[in-house]
Amino acid sequence: MKIISKITVLVFVLCTQYLLGQSDGNYLPYELPGHTAVKYNTYLMNPAFPIFGKNESQITFFHRNQWMGFKEDKFNTFGLSYGKKWGGDAGKKTVVDDGNNMAHGLIFQRTASIFANTGVLGNYVHQVEISDDNFLRLGINAVFARSSIDKSKVRANVNDPLIENAKAVNIINIQPGFDINFNEMHFGITAENLLDYAFSAGEMAVPFNEKSLTAHAMYRHALDSNSDFLEDAVLTVLAKGKKSSDNFQLGGHVMLDAKMGWAYAGYDQKYGAFGGLGFNIANHVSIGFGYEQSIAAYVSELGGSYDIVLSYQFGGKHHIKPPKVTPTPPTLPAPAVEKPKPAVATPTVSETKTPTTPPPAPKPPKPISEQLKDRMTLVEDKIAGAGIPEGHYVVIGVYRNASGAYDMLKKVRQLGISVFSFKHPENQMTYLYIEKPFASRGEAGEAMINLLRRPEFRNSKVWVLKVGR
Repeated sequence: MKIISKITVLVFVLCTQYLLGQSDGNYLPYELPGHTAVKYNTYLMNPAFPIFGKNESQITFFHRNQWMGFKEDKFNTFGLSYGKKWGGDAGKKTVVDDGNNMAHGLIFQRTASIFANTGVLGNYVHQVEISDDNFLRLGINAVFARSSIDKSKVRANVNDPLIENAKAVNIINIQPGFDINFNEMHFGITAENLLDYAFSAGEMAVPFNEKSLTAHAMYRHALDSNSDFLEDAVLTVLAKGKKSSDNFQLGGHVMLDAKMGWAYAGYDQKYGAFGGLGFNIANHVSIGFGYEQSIAAYVSELGGSYDIVLSYQFGGKHHIKPPKVTPTPPTLPAPAVEKPKPAVATPTVSETKTPTTPPPAPKPPKPISEQLKDRMTLVEDKIAGAGIPEGHYVVIGVYRNASGAYDMLKKVRQLGISVFSFKHPENQMTYLYIEKPFASRGEAGEAMINLLRRPEFRNSKVWVLKVGR
């Protein structure tokens, strides 16, 4: 039989904040582990992180079974959340991810041995544009939870006043955070327990001199690859440090998030090593699984933990497949209008008719073949090498700003067109081109004609670049 003192010490050591005992109650302060929330529910890691998602609504269920080495004492977390992103140019044309606002609501239950937390969490994020590539994101979590002791789980031979007199405690917790980026580098801070007030105890659950802050540095890079596996992929590398009153904890993770799914691996000095996989199994459904091994210094040899997440997304423009566009046949030149012969005037006694000249015929538009000749004056660059094969490229855009090129690339792909890019080694500009480097000028011209027939590109500046050595 386990005595109450051992259970209390166990929870004190294992939980992410200390177990506080007051004259009016004993309770488990709020904390939901967020170090593995790398894809969904990212507000558990930093309140400003959810803004990186698509413009859509989502319903997400997650479960975490922590420290399975304890067979009788359970450390579980269940949560169900709803989130929505809006603002910016969301819903217009092909824009799918530039909303400036996002909000979440989460219902959760967390158990730690004989203690339980049940509550709700509200999250809100607002993004402010500083310049074309720099943004400031401000986020906040507001939590209301009820902490109690499940006396039915207590196993003891004697009555313990700590348990017999325990009362449920209502706790409010406020967590502000921010993230700012300079191009692909991000920096931010989260105050995990800036305000956490226990109502029945009538005091702060954590004194101000014991508050904890978490700082992060993150690198987010949109990969440019011709591989279907890496389509729309984003690589994220994050390092963080948490400073509390008694220690300093390091952690971080690496994640690859692509169109077909995501994979991640990381380490947290408190919880251990973790990793996981997720799959987008349909346009609207995603499922992920993660595992964690407690090899860390603070909670070593406590067994493994696992996470399960299931998400349903809806209302996002990127889920709608673009309709197939029927190619428009080339415009044929208008038939030549033959100038009519003037009528022979027949003299009469009363009047003489003057021949009438018809108005000039309108100038017929140039056929696409002639328009193509105007565009087919080749520009040749001898830049072929690693990553840039030789050939004729049908270029649809050149960008000095990599993020602008990436935005255009996503919009064109949503039209069902294969588009790729390369970075010019001399002028450092990003070139977008369709399909592939063609072997001949004729093949490139044919691809250009097909592109110009589409309404979206009829008046665009498309040209051919010959890349050689």
